[in-house]
Amino acid sequence: MLRGWERYVGFVLTRVSLIVLCAALGLPAVTQAATISVSRRCYAEGDHLVVRGKGFAPRAAVGFTLDGRPFGSANANLKGALEARGRAPRIVGERKRVTLIATDSLHPRSSARTTFSVSELAVEISPRSGGAADRFVTIRARGFRARRTLYAHYVNPRGKVVKTTALGRLLTPCGSLSARSRLIPLDGARPGGWRIQFDMRERFSRRAQPRVVLRVRVAA
Repeated sequence: MLRGWERYVGFVLTRVSLIVLCAALGLPAVTQAATISVSRRCYAEGDHLVVRGKGFAPRAAVGFTLDGRPFGSANANLKGALEARGRAPRIVGERKRVTLIATDSLHPRSSARTTFSVSELAVEISPRSGGAADRFVTIRARGFRARRTLYAHYVNPRGKVVKTTALGRLLTPCGSLSARSRLIPLDGARPGGWRIQFDMRERFSRRAQPRVVLRVRVAA
């Protein structure tokens, strides 16, 4: 299983799943260069990520580093393949390209590497000043799932969901979007504090994941 990941990313990790390809007698020699890959090109902080590898020595312990820092370990199976599950790390800034390296304990001079991006999960509305409900703003989102649709759910000061709007399709690779919209696209919006929940579900749910909730104030 992946040990030590939580010291770097601060998340509770799932168990490592090993891919059992077939039973074999003895320990066959490594016949190909080791390789690793991840399931997506870009993740939001805390997203589940899957690392798959092959070409390692049978039953070898494989250690991982992320940008030079320890990032856990996993065991290869009898055919030198492995599958490990964890979570994308926290980053500083909006987006970062990271390098994951896997090293075979039985062949320490041989290593495999891959790169992927990690994005902050965030939504920004600009300008934030001014309280007119019908004013036009720019909405910028990042860290959602690429090729999905981003929705905005508008919750009025009484806590009722009064409108849901599709903002557009999230772009690759890091689920980003930029859209123009009225602050509250609803005639006769009540004054007071509103909540806008951004997620990828067409129907509103307080449990939607991932989600970003922003609070805005509408003037009388």
